[in-house]
Amino acid sequence: MQQHHPASLFDAKPVLLREPSPWKLAASVKKMAKAIMNTRRVTLCSLADSRLPPARRAPAALDLDSQIAAIRSYFSEIQGAYDLFWALDLLERPIPRDHGGPGVQLPKDLRAELFVGYCRRRAPDVLKGVAISYDANRWLSSRIDTLRQVQNIIPEPLEQLRTKQSRERLAVNYVERVVRLRDVATDSGKQLVPALHLWNMCKQPVDAWGMLPRLPRFRTTEGRDSFIASRLIRWFDPKWWERRLRKIWDQYNEHCAILLGKVRKGVSAYVSSQGLQAFVERQRMAAAWLKDMEAYNAQDNIVISLEEAVKASVANPTNRRHELVVRARGFSDVADEMGYVGLFFTWTAPSRFHPWKTVKASQPGKADTTTENPKHDGSSPNDAQRYIGKLWERCRSALDRNVSMAPGLPVPSKPLRCKGVRAIQPHIDGPAKWRLGGGWDKFRQHLANTPRPYDDPIDYFGFRVVEPHHDGTPHWHLLIWVKPEHKHRLIGILQRYALSHDKGDLERKRHPESKCPYSDINPRFNWKEMDKEKGGAVGYIVKYIAKNIDGHRVGDQGDLEAETAATEGARRVRAWASLWGLRQFQPLKGPPVGIWRELRKLPGRLQEAKGVVVAPLASPIMEECRRYADAVDWKNFTQAMGGPCCRRDERPLSIHRTAFAEPNQYGEPTTKLVGVRAADGHIQQTRSGEWVLRKCGSQSTTTPKDGGFWGVGERSELKVCERSEALPPLGALATTVRDDLRGSKKDPFSGMNLFHLGLDTEDVAMIQRGLIVKAGDRYVCIRNGDLKVSEQHPYSSPDELSPYQAGLEATWRAERRTASLDEIRGMLAQSGDPAAWLAAMTATGADDALALLDALEEEDAEQASAQLERLRDTVDLQAWPQPPVERRQEAISNAEFFGGSDDWRLPTDEQDIHRTIVEATKARLTDIHPDHREALLTHLMDRADAVTPNGGDIVAFVADRLVPMAPALTTRKQMT
Repeated sequence: MQQHHPASLFDAKPVLLREPSPWKLAASVKKMAKAIMNTRRVTLCSLADSRLPPARRAPAALDLDSQIAAIRSYFSEIQGAYDLFWALDLLERPIPRDHGGPGVQLPKDLRAELFVGYCRRRAPDVLKGVAISYDANRWLSSRIDTLRQVQNIIPEPLEQLRTKQSRERLAVNYVERVVRLRDVATDSGKQLVPALHLWNMCKQPVDAWGMLPRLPRFRTTEGRDSFIASRLIRWFDPKWWERRLRKIWDQYNEHCAILLGKVRKGVSAYVSSQGLQAFVERQRMAAAWLKDMEAYNAQDNIVISLEEAVKASVANPTNRRHELVVRARGFSDVADEMGYVGLFFTWTAPSRFHPWKTVKASQPGKADTTTENPKHDGSSPNDAQRYIGKLWERCRSALDRNVSMAPGLPVPSKPLRCKGVRAIQPHIDGPAKWRLGGGWDKFRQHLANTPRPYDDPIDYFGFRVVEPHHDGTPHWHLLIWVKPEHKHRLIGILQRYALSHDKGDLERKRHPESKCPYSDINPRFNWKEMDKEKGGAVGYIVKYIAKNIDGHRVGDQGDLEAETAATEGARRVRAWASLWGLRQFQPLKGPPVGIWRELRKLPGRLQEAKGVVVAPLASPIMEECRRYADAVDWKNFTQAMGGPCCRRDERPLSIHRTAFAEPNQYGEPTTKLVGVRAADGHIQQTRSGEWVLRKCGSQSTTTPKDGGFWGVGERSELKVCERSEALPPLGALATTVRDDLRGSKKDPFSGMNLFHLGLDTEDVAMIQRGLIVKAGDRYVCIRNGDLKVSEQHPYSSPDELSPYQAGLEATWRAERRTASLDEIRGMLAQSGDPAAWLAAMTATGADDALALLDALEEEDAEQASAQLERLRDTVDLQAWPQPPVERRQEAISNAEFFGGSDDWRLPTDEQDIHRTIVEATKARLTDIHPDHREALLTHLMDRADAVTPNGGDIVAFVADRLVPMAPALTTRKQMT
């Protein structure tokens, strides 16, 4: 675009058809400046300071005017104004949803961060004098598109997830939705409802958040109905909703931080600073709680510190690392004894899952840099984890089918029916051969390439480790032991599934020994065979275990990926795994580690060293496993338990649990681990007594928290009395749901005098739908199939309404506010054009009139009504100029713009006209209130355009350059 001098800007024609409104642009800039000042995580310096290094820049401006000036410094000339208007409009515009409904507005802090990032990317082009910053514009547009995908996952406005109180209200709101759907489906428990029908009716609120579990297949209908009932009870629990809403909010904030470049190498590796701070705070609070609590065993009269108990368990990172290293060492010894070979795989997600990529330094000694990945499609770390996990499931299925894939064939999506192929082959080779004609050779070739099962099964075992890239994207490390003759078959199956998607991302290279190109698959899938001279398999896996737990003896270089110390990198990895809910370490086959831990609780070497005689266990196999567990010998323990590849139901030992008589708060049977059970029926108890928690030094034990839906503990009995302040516990609600599945015919209104209760047939219908009806001074509702009548509202306090009723009341108030505002706007419209009578108004009435317009814009009905009453005292609205003035459509007299001077004459020369407009603009803008300046300026620009083609540009130039705000008014504005 051609550059213009400020003096010739008035002669330049606008490039875009849509001209930005000066008043709206100034208001949007002011609003964005306030948002930047209120956001602690971002700061915006002026364009001149952006050239300096961050250490030499001046502190960020704390006043509003300086922040507005800093924003305007990035947008100069006419094209800069258009870019500023486009960016602010794009950020403030609601994001439409894919499934329809009202759009979603981005949070203010996120809009501020995006705008600051846009200004920083625009700064180099502005300093070079480039008119249009295409790279910055494309970046902002792509970020908005990506955030649109993220917003579509959340069905509610983000403001309802920001605070704990708002999440609690939203949780109760969704619980009421599920309860109403249940009552509609079961007719308040009076109709027989199939379990699947109730599941399909009540799943909509849960499915909207993407939390609907997959309904598994059951052998019996009773098992399926029990599963559905337990899930429905969870959906009736606000605590269950609160936990998941908090997790969704935390992961949304972390995902936005990843998209904005706050999670990457050189900034904050693995996890954002905000996510790390929240993790550290939770760890600190948990440590403080453990320090104040103790565990008490009344049967044996034992008191131990809860903090010491946790340090002695595998919750201690040191103990966890020791146990994993022992199991890895034992697996390695078992593999050597069985003649297996160890393979180490590195499995990475395709490029579209990585938001940032690393650029190697051009010179040695310099740090690597990071840049945005243009192939990123907005996926989160959870998406990448699910993608690799799904491919691993297919790999395990292929290994279990024991199928070898022929080269050049795609991976089959369904199990292969190889028996059928072998069955029809003799018939094809025989009399049916002539029917194929010329296609016989082609069919034989296809039959030769068909995958066929092997008689020799593929047995494997090992470990899986999940760790993050610098931008938070997970990748897998697999340590697998397999027979030497099965090595290539295992590698082929894993490699085919790992490369089944996005093959275009793989770089094409030329083979060093030939001219044929080949694909470099190492960035996606890499494997190597364990070298015993370099420490074997344990030497490979121990590094990743220590690196992702506590950084113990990782090396002097620390965490190279995060460019931090090893301990700091391990803490960031733990925070990353906790935030996204990822399991870091998982064994592949092998005996259950729970049996190992229970057997180590029994008396052993420590007691024998003190002279205590330890009697052998009654079961020989259990005694053998106990001695191996006590000697920390995972190798022999694995062999005694049936080997690494033995099925769990075929192992000689298993965990023994006892069932409680009472179900839990979700109606499910509860069990307690008490010991180990042998295959011959012998049970060895490893835990005795009942442990309770209490504060250190106190004699009273802690009771379970109110885990029920309506504030009743999970084991509290439902008293037979009339309770208005709480609804039934989840245990009773579980019984209600199970009764609904079986069908309940009880009528809660049977034997009741409706006239005595003050109810009519319409009120009864509303109560049966699950609503709360107020009859006189009493509240009537149905809870747990019984009619509840009380003088207090059946919630936490008499003055607190349910979210459903509060929503209705808020809707009613919003309708009243909208009607009031529409009435005021209609009155002003009947009195003429507001801009016309505002410009001709005296200074006394201008303040009240502009305050009225501000209140209408902010939709403040009370403030608008008050300003309207004040305006009526000084102005007769009904006697205002009639008819309404039509801007740009009818000629405006010169006296209306320049004032009512009798001896004034319109100059004929164009320069004299411009000079006269300048003088008149100065006179009208003198001593104007800062809040009213922009509205008056807009009207003056329209009047000047009617006088001369470039009159509005002259007025804008005079207002920005020649008529600054009065110092007294500016000072008063800052004080306000």
